[in-house]
Amino acid sequence: MRQIKTALIRPNERPDPLTPLEEANVTGIYPALGIAYLASSLLKENLPVKLIDAHAENYSAEDIAKIIAKENIDIAGISTTTLNWLRTLRIAKEIKKASPKTFVIVGGPHLSLYPKEAVSHPQIDAGVIGEGEFILPKIVKMVAEENIIYPIDGVATKVNGKVVVKYPKSAISNLDDIPFPAVELLPLKKYLALTIKRPFFTTITSRGCPYKCQF
Repeated sequence: MRQIKTALIRPNERPDPLTPLEEANVTGIYPALGIAYLASSLLKENLPVKLIDAHAENYSAEDIAKIIAKENIDIAGISTTTLNWLRTLRIAKEIKKASPKTFVIVGGPHLSLYPKEAVSHPQIDAGVIGEGEFILPKIVKMVAEENIIYPIDGVATKVNGKVVVKYPKSAISNLDDIPFPAVELLPLKKYLALTIKRPFFTTITSRGCPYKCQF
């Protein structure tokens, strides 16, 4: 298996003239724990990974693409919500323009809701549905082995030009199986909150809604 480089990206959520919708929290800029958890799962499998928190660094899509091209990143994974989906598409487009051979993966709430529609875009190669800690390492290994990314549970990908979606069979049942987030890869000095001294990071002790919500 050849050694490849993976970069996981949190899009910038600050005001942008081209995509004015924003998801910035007025109380501060908090650590990107989502991509940090994914990074720890890759490191557990001895798969090298870089984190790009574009929100904390205030990077544009072009800035991200330059980093991907300069560092010869083989796989770029972008965490996305519906609110920043247009930004995600711009980032993917710029990455493909600067580094055409980079394999672009998307994940997050928007992809989980609309996997077929999301992966249908030409700049997106595959998508992770639901929790990605156990799925992403499998995709990275497939790319490293230079195999075609065949459909596996929790992945949406393209087969002969058509999007094939395979939903995960279940959520991760034991959260203790997930290693602690690789916060050491995050720009900790860039995060801030109104009532907390820097540097700091947050933590997540559960997943999903703890109540009996109907949505």
